[in-house]
Amino acid sequence: MAFASKAGENTWKVADAAYSLYDGRGTGDSLDDLAYIMDKIARYCPPNLIPIEMEYVELLRKKIIRNELIKYGISIAGTVAGPATFGVGTVALFIASNAFGKVLDAGLARQITRFNDDINDLCNVPKKPKKPIADPEWIYDPSGYVYEVTEENRLEGVKATALRWNEETRRWDVWDADWYGQENPLYTDADGRYAWDVPEGKWKVRYEKEGYLPAESEELTVLPPHFDVNIPMISTLPAKPVKFEAAPGGGAVDILFDRHVKGSTVSGSLFAVVDPATGADVPGVWTVVSPVSEGNSMHIRFTPDAPLEAGGVYKVYVDGAVQSYAGIPPRRCA
Repeated sequence: MAFASKAGENTWKVADAAYSLYDGRGTGDSLDDLAYIMDKIARYCPPNLIPIEMEYVELLRKKIIRNELIKYGISIAGTVAGPATFGVGTVALFIASNAFGKVLDAGLARQITRFNDDINDLCNVPKKPKKPIADPEWIYDPSGYVYEVTEENRLEGVKATALRWNEETRRWDVWDADWYGQENPLYTDADGRYAWDVPEGKWKVRYEKEGYLPAESEELTVLPPHFDVNIPMISTLPAKPVKFEAAPGGGAVDILFDRHVKGSTVSGSLFAVVDPATGADVPGVWTVVSPVSEGNSMHIRFTPDAPLEAGGVYKVYVDGAVQSYAGIPPRRCA
């Protein structure tokens, strides 16, 4: 958490997670109150109290977001109930949620007021405090992950660049994140994830990684915040076999690839298990294991008509016509 001043020396990064659907102000008023209190803590409190009081500021901030999410969830329930109840459910839930929201807001307002009074007493804040040092610009969370084919197959090391729409020049500019104490571009972590806190406006994200086609997100309008900007990338590399494994007892041979292959290309005409002693193909059936969309898989299995000989040595061939999910053929390998 930090402050943001016009001089750019401090930035208070607070994620306003939802709009208030009732007064149209979002969480702005409560966050402004916290900004004012935080300013007084920084100016007037003894150094040993500052971290303690800042922790309570963070606690209240999270409570603001939680309350708004609760109200937002109730309002969505009313919208869903509307068609089934000819609008009666929507109206009833709106009235109930509005009343419940007022109760939440009132309780939170009392907490913030008590906290403000406590800071005034503990830190000897003058009756007319100096002009606040901060001019907060609220910033919000766009985040997500990058994957290949399936959402479980996350991509690490993807260069993600936040682009902000410039109304004056009518073009997308690379966002200058330094002023906000952040980095742009970012590189996705081991879970394929990335995240920024950005000001309101129009945004999109560009993704780049060697061996993959570049990708872009759809245009994002902030607010509201976006927590699910999850983007697939398509590899331009062939699918390479990385592991050959025979099942105990010779009942199967598994081939594992480093990326998905087209399930439609898996057949006995493109794969073969050969007995070197005879030079003949071992009869059996080739299948995909755990196929995903369009039957693609990273796992191919050969089941022989009869178990392979224990201790025997066999060769496995993969034909060059076998394609990755993106239609990229591999080199012939054995």
